[in-house]
Amino acid sequence: MNTYEPYKRLSKLQFCFRGTRTNQVDRFVTEIKASLSVTIIKIPPIKFDHQRVLRVAEALIDNQTLATLLIAMNDIGDQGAKYLAEALLFNKTLTTMTVACNQIGNEGAQHLAEALKNNQTLTTLELMSNEIDFDGVSYFCEALRTNQTLGKLSLQANHVGDLGAEYLAEALLMNQTLTELNLGCNKISNQGAQYFADALKMNMTLNVLDLHSNEIDGKGELHLGEALQFNQVVEIKGLSGRFTLQYPRRV
Repeated sequence: MNTYEPYKRLSKLQFCFRGTRTNQVDRFVTEIKASLSVTIIKIPPIKFDHQRVLRVAEALIDNQTLATLLIAMNDIGDQGAKYLAEALLFNKTLTTMTVACNQIGNEGAQHLAEALKNNQTLTTLELMSNEIDFDGVSYFCEALRTNQTLGKLSLQANHVGDLGAEYLAEALLMNQTLTELNLGCNKISNQGAQYFADALKMNMTLNVLDLHSNEIDGKGELHLGEALQFNQVVEIKGLSGRFTLQYPRRV
């Protein structure tokens, strides 16, 4: 019997320690390569740094079944993001990648955005609680102009700000694929709300825009509420509704 025969029937792999870290990483990578059915890989908060991510990324190039990769609260940084981006250029099955709380900055964002220009499989990219500011956002916006598969992008709890909001709003004028954009906790003010309001009068593809826990007050909500008169599709989350409701949607 093949030593790794049981792994061929797995649908989910979760990294956990049984022995030394080096041995466990070796075993984990072997499981990824050996499995013919694994669809989900989950790496919990265990200080899984970029060197270990490299091993996993190399395995992803060979894996033809994985659909979801979850890496939360580790230390992969920009270098780890680069390794994952390189894997995206070859892996043709991954549809969801969540890399939250991993100290990814603008350099890592650039690598991932470049991968999106060529990847035709990924539909969900979640980068919550990293260190991406408006420069990093600009790379994603460039990718969104041509990418035709990404449907959900989460940059919650980064450093998007109003300038990043402006970049994203401009990208929405050209993108016809993105349906959900999460920008909660990003210090976006009324000016950023105005940028999105203008874009939403033209973009009829976005279904959800999450702006919770930003710096948008009644003035910003009025801008967004006005946009809802023209846009019958989008749901704007995180606002009080006190002002947006003054503008009922046209029937």
